Amino acid sequence: MRLTRVFVVLAAVLALLAAFGVPQANAATCFCKVTANGNEVAKPSKGGFVQGVQAEACRNYCRGLWDSSSQQRITWAKLLPNACGDVTLAMGAAVGTAAYQGVRAETAHGINGTHFVTTCTCPSGKTLSNAFAGKKYCITSTGTALPLPDQVLQGGYLIQGQMLYQIYGPASCVTNCQ
Repeated sequence: MRLTRVFVVLAAVLALLAAFGVPQANAATCFCKVTANGNEVAKPSKGGFVQGVQAEACRNYCRGLWDSSSQQRITWAKLLPNACGDVTLAMGAAVGTAAYQGVRAETAHGINGTHFVTTCTCPSGKTLSNAFAGKKYCITSTGTALPLPDQVLQGGYLIQGQMLYQIYGPASCVTNCQ
């Protein structure tokens, strides 16, 4: 009986608000945007919020997602393409079309390793050169000694350590986080 009265009163209040041109709040979704080094990597969401009224409830929901698991934050950091070392994470919350408001931020350390390392290889029987003009080559020795400084010569030859080498081709290099 008492619950029925509450609903009747609520309906009357809503009718009065509509009669005076007060817009009713609309159901909306709460979005929790996660960024890693400034790039969006995830956007968990939950429906059932009221835009303009439940902004704090949305922020609390997003804080709860953030605070619930440190492993989840690491997973978000790893979603950043080529994440390596320190990754700055942040979460913002917004209901419907409202602007995002920051709710949490931190730096995750050691994501996928601590730094990038480039490893270069050559086919069997070929030697990896030192870097010349930022490039490494696969080379084979000609057996000819030349008293000249290290350099790349036109025609596919390279002088390294006062020895003449023929360039077989560019080295196969891969950069990974370690």
